[in-house]
Amino acid sequence: MSNDKHTQSDYFTFVSELASEIRSEAKEHGNDESDVLHEMVDGCEWVIYTRLARKVLEYSVNDCAIFEQCGPQEWTDWSTAFSQSAFFAMCADVQEALDELP
Repeated sequence: MSNDKHTQSDYFTFVSELASEIRSEAKEHGNDESDVLHEMVDGCEWVIYTRLARKVLEYSVNDCAIFEQCGPQEWTDWSTAFSQSAFFAMCADVQEALDELP
């Protein structure tokens, strides 16, 4: 087993906590949840860092969300491919967590 602190359990705990934070932020400031979701996911380490973005795609069941949302993609480097794909996968994971909140 890897000693990496960014496990699948860590990822889904983060997703769940982020969903709660998004819900609170949207209610408190009267913002659209979708806008808050995209803003928060866009700035998180799981999307920014290539090593973690690869883990998002490994852990998420929504690893093809970018293709469902945007169609075929062309990238010039792997870092961009992983980060953009991770963004859409994580957005889908967080949206599912939001949908499960009361």
